Amino acid sequence: MGSKTIILTLSFLLFHSCSLVKKTTSKMTLSGVAAKKQAFTMAWSKNLDPVHDTGNLPIGLGYPTIFNNILFMGSANGKMSAYHLSDGRALWVKNEGRPLGVAATVFKDTVVYGSQTGRVFARHYLTGELKYVIDLGASVETAPVFYRDRLFIHLRNHRIVCLDAIAGKIIWAYTRSVPFTTSIQRASRPLPLKDKLIVGFADGHLIAFSIEDGSLLWEKKLSTGTKFIDVDSSPVYRKNKIYAGSMAGPLSVVNPQTGEVLMSLPLSISRAPHLYQGRMDGGTVDCKVAIINDSDQVVLEKKISDKAISSINVWKDNIVISEVNGFLKTLNPHTLEVIDQY
Repeated sequence: MGSKTIILTLSFLLFHSCSLVKKTTSKMTLSGVAAKKQAFTMAWSKNLDPVHDTGNLPIGLGYPTIFNNILFMGSANGKMSAYHLSDGRALWVKNEGRPLGVAATVFKDTVVYGSQTGRVFARHYLTGELKYVIDLGASVETAPVFYRDRLFIHLRNHRIVCLDAIAGKIIWAYTRSVPFTTSIQRASRPLPLKDKLIVGFADGHLIAFSIEDGSLLWEKKLSTGTKFIDVDSSPVYRKNKIYAGSMAGPLSVVNPQTGEVLMSLPLSISRAPHLYQGRMDGGTVDCKVAIINDSDQVVLEKKISDKAISSINVWKDNIVISEVNGFLKTLNPHTLEVIDQY
C-alpha cells in the first residue's frame, strides 16, 4: 500500500515543504467531487529545505526510495536520512557535506546514492555504516541502476559509468559529446535489458551498449528538433519493444535488437510512462494524461492541469500524478476523471 503513496507525497514535499509543513490545510475540493472520499491524508512530513540566504536557490530533484519499510531520502543540504516508514522516525542520518540530488538505490544490504559533486556513497542500509565511496568527476544525475552485481550511473557530463556494485570499482565508462546550445542538459536513467544497456542522451539519441564491456551496439536519433532534444524520459521496456522520447518530440517505439523506430506516438512525454495491467500511462508536457493500450494505440487522452505533469504512478488501483505547480491528483484509471487533489 504505502510505498507508492509516500514516494509521491514526499517528492512533492521536497519541492514545497516550506508551505506544507507549517499547516496542512491545502486540501482542495473540486467541482463535482467534494462529496467523495478524500484520497490524500498526510501521515508525517519532514522539512528538507536547506538554509538559503542569497545566490542560486537550492533545488532538490531527488525522490524517496523505500526498502524493508525504511524510507531513504537525500537532501540539498547534504544529508542522507533513513526513516521508519510508519512514523517518520530517523533510523540514521549521515551528513555527506555535499548536495544529494537524486534518489538512492538499494541492493542486497547496501544503499547507494550520488551527490551533485560526483561522489558516490555505499552504506549498509540498516546501520548507515560506510562500505565505500568513489568520485566520478561530475554530478550524479540519475539514481544508480543495479543489475547483475553492477551499478550503472548517468552523470551530468553525459558519461555512463559501470561499477562493480560490491567493490565500487569502475569496470567501463562511455562519454558522449553533447552540444550545450541544443540541450537542456537532462539525463535519463539507464535501462538494463538482458545483455544490453539502453540509455537516452541529451543530443537526441537512444543508444544500446554491451553490458559486458560498454561497446556501442547501436544508436538512433529520436529527436530531430533544433533544441531541447534531450531523450530524458527513462526508456521503458514492454512486449519486446522500447519506449523513449523527448519533451520536444514524439514518443518512439523502438526495436531493442536493432534500434529501428517501429512507430511514433503523438505524445511528448514529460517523464517515463508507467506500466499498468497491460497498458501504459503517460504524462505529457502539455498537461495531459494518455492511456496507451497493448497495441500501441492512444485510447484516451485528457488534459488534467494547466501545468506540466512531473510524475505518474498507480496507487490503490487509481492513477496518481504530481504536477510542477505542487499538486498531487488521483484519477479514475478508466475515465481519467480527477477523484481528489492535494
